[in-house]
Amino acid sequence: MHPQLIASENDIKVKRLAGKIDRVLVDAPCSGSGTWRRNPEGRWRLTPERLERLTATQDRLLDLGAQMVKPGGSLVYAVCSILSREGAGRIADFLARHSSWIREEPFNHGGRRDGEGRLLTPAHDGTDGFFVARLRRSC
Repeated sequence: MHPQLIASENDIKVKRLAGKIDRVLVDAPCSGSGTWRRNPEGRWRLTPERLERLTATQDRLLDLGAQMVKPGGSLVYAVCSILSREGAGRIADFLARHSSWIREEPFNHGGRRDGEGRLLTPAHDGTDGFFVARLRRSC
């Protein structure tokens, strides 16, 4: 295993690693709504415009990560958000744009199914809120 940090969309590693990576983790910037029970002031900072910018960034990062995954490899997407728009919504949109990807179960315990991923919440799991999905590139 050789972890690689991709610094930006223009990082030379993106082109060099295209189609060569077994697993890519996209730990995307998000609203942080999964931490609002500990940081309630965060809900006042989230505006519709900020959410729109975040989801656009999340889509770009998913597409960027997907470029690097080799056939048969996997892409894991994670956000500390309980908002469907940042979780299941992003994965649904990604799968609509990329027909060569299929959903895989990210883990067998904890959370509950939310679209094509799993959602963990303070009320259900006793954790901060998280969404995670694992996708496999079929060809």
